[in-house]
Amino acid sequence: MVKRIKKRIPKNKNEESVQGDSEVEVSEGVISAESDGSPVESPAALRDEIAANAQGASADRFSEVMEGLLLNLADNWLIVLLLMGVGLGLYGFVQYSDQAAKERLADNRVTIMKSFKQYETLDHASTRALKQKTSSSESNILGLSTGAASEIEPPPTKDYESVADQISKLKLSSKSAPIAKLTEASARFDAAKSADDFNKAAMLFSSVAKNQNVEPIAQSLAFRNAAIAYEEAASLSEDRAAWVTAAKAWKAFGDSDKAIFGLSADVNRARVLRASGDLEGARKAYQELKQAHNAALQDPKNRELNKRVKLGLALTASAKSEATAPAKTNAEGK
Repeated sequence: MVKRIKKRIPKNKNEESVQGDSEVEVSEGVISAESDGSPVESPAALRDEIAANAQGASADRFSEVMEGLLLNLADNWLIVLLLMGVGLGLYGFVQYSDQAAKERLADNRVTIMKSFKQYETLDHASTRALKQKTSSSESNILGLSTGAASEIEPPPTKDYESVADQISKLKLSSKSAPIAKLTEASARFDAAKSADDFNKAAMLFSSVAKNQNVEPIAQSLAFRNAAIAYEEAASLSEDRAAWVTAAKAWKAFGDSDKAIFGLSADVNRARVLRASGDLEGARKAYQELKQAHNAALQDPKNRELNKRVKLGLALTASAKSEATAPAKTNAEGK
């Protein structure tokens, strides 16, 4: 019996490609198109796996670091405690220092105000005593009264010295130092009895006047008070150089603001030269200031200064005659 043979019908190319494509199974992330049959992950799944591995590695690394840190703390706990103690102690010391500095500043400010108040009280008492003395003298001259029943005594010099000593011991800032120095110098001046005392007060006034950080009005006041103090020292001294110093101090006062103090300072400088016995220098100073301030001297408000200039020229007229005397003698000899 002959077996029937089935004839195989060849497939066309389109069917082969469809069949080949059907063998490629695409699932959620697994593609079996590799010739070796190994699965290949999709990009999304690959990223998720990499992120998971990274997180796991990071967690392991963090655990290792923390474990090492805790072990170090356990092994070196004493050093850690010491460092913490030092840090807390340093912080507390800084806080204490700041608080102490603020308290010292407040106490210092209170002491400054107290010293100023003490000097102000002494100055008022001295002014009252001077006014009563002046009023009594004028009344006695006019024959209107016999004076006060109880005379007001000015404050003793030791009180002024005490205030000056208090101020000199203060620790002052750059802003408050000039005003405090002015007060100290004023107290030294009020307590002065000798030429040395007035010179010390004058030097304090000069130190304030030469400070460029001081207000202009305070500088001018310091220059003027220094000139007055040097003049008082010269009047109690037998040294002629003291008068020269006083004359220079009056010039410095005028130079501090020539527009405002120039005329008054020049008049006082000429007066000091005349008081020192330098009549020739005084006359020259009067002539120079008359030329420099001629317009100002004609102002009615400067009438008193104009009188002083005329009086000074009259009192120093002998210096002019003495200067021309040798020339006249030589002429007669010829």
